[in-house]
Amino acid sequence: MDETEPYMDVIIQKMVKSEYSFVIHTKDPSNGKDNIIIELVPGLGESLVSGKEKYQGSAFRFSYNKQTKAVTILSYCNKSFRIDMDGKSGTKDTRVDYTNDDLTLNWDKEEWQDLLKKLGKIAEQIEKKFNQHQDIEGAIEVTQEGHREIMLLQSRAQVVLRINSILNSADTVRTGL
Repeated sequence: MDETEPYMDVIIQKMVKSEYSFVIHTKDPSNGKDNIIIELVPGLGESLVSGKEKYQGSAFRFSYNKQTKAVTILSYCNKSFRIDMDGKSGTKDTRVDYTNDDLTLNWDKEEWQDLLKKLGKIAEQIEKKFNQHQDIEGAIEVTQEGHREIMLLQSRAQVVLRINSILNSADTVRTGL
């Protein structure tokens, strides 16, 4: 294959029946601080990343401090709908009932704290491996035995900070006119 010519890679992966889906930023995209931000939503990750009006609202947002390893909640999820698998090949929208949502009710309990800290530690390892800040997508799936299993789906260089830098530069230029 001639590497000077463009080509397309195709990724085929199993559809994960997510109890929760997440995106982890290894550097806080809102302020550039060196905390890990973990965003989670119930169900499939499309409701977290799509931007569609039906899925507007906040995700659960946690901060993981790289020095102290402490997890704090920044916001609760308030999305009206989650996306779930429907049969073998489709998806369906389900209204979220946060009065029965395990993460809403128990985020500060040992099981969830351990899982959130594990996500933070995994993010630190991935960031170290690639030697740059990362955006990491994944899912939490419940096994047949009832245990929560972390599934990593992809990781890529974090670009939000670069875009914010460009926007801030543009704002500076505009205000200087």
